[in-house]
Amino acid sequence: MNSNHVNDIYSRRAICYHFTHKLIFRGWDLSWRQTAAWLCPVETGDRVIDICAGQGHSAIEYIKVWRYLGADVTITGIDSNERMLDAGKRRVRRYGLENSVFLEKADAMNMKPGYVPKDMKAYQDDCFDAALCVFGAGGLENPKQAFCEMLRIIKPGGRIVIIDALLPTPGLHTTLKHVSFWNDFRLAMMKHLWGWENHNSLFVDIENSSCADAYGAHFYFETISKALCPEPIPVLKKAIAVYVGVKTKLGN
Repeated sequence: MNSNHVNDIYSRRAICYHFTHKLIFRGWDLSWRQTAAWLCPVETGDRVIDICAGQGHSAIEYIKVWRYLGADVTITGIDSNERMLDAGKRRVRRYGLENSVFLEKADAMNMKPGYVPKDMKAYQDDCFDAALCVFGAGGLENPKQAFCEMLRIIKPGGRIVIIDALLPTPGLHTTLKHVSFWNDFRLAMMKHLWGWENHNSLFVDIENSSCADAYGAHFYFETISKALCPEPIPVLKKAIAVYVGVKTKLGN
């Protein structure tokens, strides 16, 4: 789906995004956002980037978990939609996290200095300690390109955590009556509300991502763990894809 079309959808839906997202995921999205933070250990002083940050829901949950674990970090949340970011900044202020969470306008698929429009932020190589993307990849026109950019901007040894919905996933759930209807309805609803695409090649796209630094060294994501987790209600037949990896130099 075209990025401009997705941006238009989010601009129209920004006012009701929180409600509709909770409704579609039946509240489970909160647990997955917290899970992402638990899967990404950080230390005080680390800089973390949250890709497709939207209204800041994930970033706020990351901060809660990491503070509970005793780590004081700063999060840069990026999104290309100004209305979503404006709502996110208000949310961050309500939680009193203005000094910990910074929401900026940027294109997840193009963050390289010198190649971005004037109204978008750019980020140097190796400038973040970790990167997370929760429920964001489905709205990207080219997820693999975004994964390559994530690889470029985190430091060698930095961790990446990606969590997203996949639908349908054959063999993951028992076959129940009307499953086909629910699959079609749910996919149509997610496309209508958020421009969501079903990227069932998510793991392949991540593991085929690579980048090169200014010195010609090549890096890739070394997989730590990956899983497809079925949702609690089998009739909806949707799985949550979880990927955890680390930026590693090719040939190490």
